[in-house]
Amino acid sequence: MDLLTVVFRDEIHLIKTQARSIDQYFNPNDISTIKIIVNDSADVAELIDPAWWGQHQSKVNIELRSFKCVVNGWESQQLCKLLGAANSNSTWSMALDAKTWFIQPVELSKLFDSQGRARNKSVPLSDHFLSSKNFVKQFYGVDLNKIIGPGGVPFLFHVDTVRELVNSIDNFVDFFQTNVKYPNLLAEFYLYSGYVLSKYKTYDILYNQDDPYYVNFNVAHNESEKMDEFYKYITPNLLTASIHRNAYPLLTENQLKTWHDLLIERKLLNS
Repeated sequence: MDLLTVVFRDEIHLIKTQARSIDQYFNPNDISTIKIIVNDSADVAELIDPAWWGQHQSKVNIELRSFKCVVNGWESQQLCKLLGAANSNSTWSMALDAKTWFIQPVELSKLFDSQGRARNKSVPLSDHFLSSKNFVKQFYGVDLNKIIGPGGVPFLFHVDTVRELVNSIDNFVDFFQTNVKYPNLLAEFYLYSGYVLSKYKTYDILYNQDDPYYVNFNVAHNESEKMDEFYKYITPNLLTASIHRNAYPLLTENQLKTWHDLLIERKLLNS
């Protein structure tokens, strides 16, 4: 399995903590490559030190995005994930954001079943991505009622399939950068899910939806109130936790303390 993170300048401090979490919680035998794609100017790559990944540092590949960008950072980030996964040499590529931090040991038997399928259930569609749903539904002629979970990061791309997706569309880079913008607002995980459905008619060929194990906790920039129930998410099944950088100023003192205490406990921050 490969790990894939897309990063820009303002997130360098976040990826440093992510690297520490990977060093803490991944068996070296379980990772082939750690691919870091810089979605920014070339000098940002010089700010990233492979030594942050500790025992995995020899597997870190730092790359610049491979296309001429004509969209904004969040939109081009999605394209970087698709192209980065398609260029993997492993069977699976796990896409991460810089703020996605692992908080417990990662066990491949809990990520994949005995048939090699990723243990991810499908999840309901977000109202925020209605335009993306409608575009994918029309483009592939599929009934897109749910997408492959968790619908965000950490997301497991099946490499051969995402590569086939990229190769199936003439000038994929132009296609995605055109449709990621208004009015279609195409999203990477929606496009990939639609392609999987169009190819296999079901997610079950690649994803075991009946036996998921890990869950994830994410706080978006406008979800600071979610931290009030953070303690409910701290279970043996919690794989990653993340808070958007713009949500931190909105957190209360108690919410920040809860978060910092967890990071210290899981050895991601020094006490």
